[in-house]
Amino acid sequence: MGTILYTILIKPLELIFELIFSISHDIVPNPAVNLVIMSLAINLLVL
Repeated sequence: MGTILYTILIKPLELIFELIFSISHDIVPNPAVNLVIMSLAINLLVL
């Protein structure tokens, strides 16, 4: 049951965040800036 919930609820979010991080890393290779971009993306997705 836990695996099904993880697959349905968490895995899509994990894939979206991984995609955002990889795109931001291609644009700006600085990890600190990537974390800021990830933070902004998470805040925008939550709204």
